[in-house]
Order: sequence, then C-alpha cells, then structure tokens
Amino acid sequence: HLEGRQVVIWSGFTHLTELIARTLGGKVAVMRGSQTEKDKAIERFLSADAQYIVAHPASGAHGLNFQYNAAEQIEMVPTWSWELTEQSRMRILRIGQKAVKVTYYNITATNTIDKLIQKGLKNKQELCSSIKDHLKEING
Repeated sequence: HLEGRQVVIWSGFTHLTELIARTLGGKVAVMRGSQTEKDKAIERFLSADAQYIVAHPASGAHGLNFQYNAAEQIEMVPTWSWELTEQSRMRILRIGQKAVKVTYYNITATNTIDKLIQKGLKNKQELCSSIKDHLKEING
C-alpha cells in the first residue's frame, strides 16, 4: 500500500529507530546525531532519495515541512504529550499539501501501556476541542 510513497515515521525509542533503519535499509533517512546529520537526512527525504524518514517526535515535530512529498505518517510509539502528537501530525497536514487524503497510522500492541497513552491523548484532544469551542462561544 505504501510502495513508492514517501512516509514519515515517528519513533520514540532509539532501539526502535535502529530496528526500523535496519529493516528498511537504504530506503530510510534517520534524523539523529548532530544537526548536520539531521539536515542530511531531511534533504535525502525531501529530494526523494529516501522513501521513509524516521525521527523522534521531540526532535522533529517542530519546523519541518513534509506536506509537498508525504501524505502518510506512522506513529510507532505514542507520546504522552498532546502538543508533540499534534505538531508531529502537522508536519504533513499543512497548507500546500498535494494529496487529497492524509493518513495517520498508529502502531500499537494489545495489552500495552500504549493503549492507555492513546486513550489519554484522545481525552486531551476532546478537552482541547471543548475549550476551543467554549472560547469561540464567549468571544463571539
């Protein structure tokens, strides 16, 4: 399903990032190490030299723009931070997005803490939406 399409992968753990990199081989650019190394990974992905880019949400969720070349995102490990989750998603869902549909995949094993984290994030999302709606009402 993702063959030939560029994909952003968020990984919260170094060992998982390394496993992903070994599995995908030359198709992947990994944002890690020095800023120069991260910039090279970003350039490989933006130039379509790499089909996948893997990054930790805390180091890649702000300031990156992948909307011109990616419409799929995989979250390998959820983070407790709603802000990081939203910012990560906004790397591909931005003005200029060429794809008709943006797809997010959350990879979660059953009976793990990841399910609790996802439930907590959903609650945070609902709370944020409720607060925004309330502010719109009182501010007209």
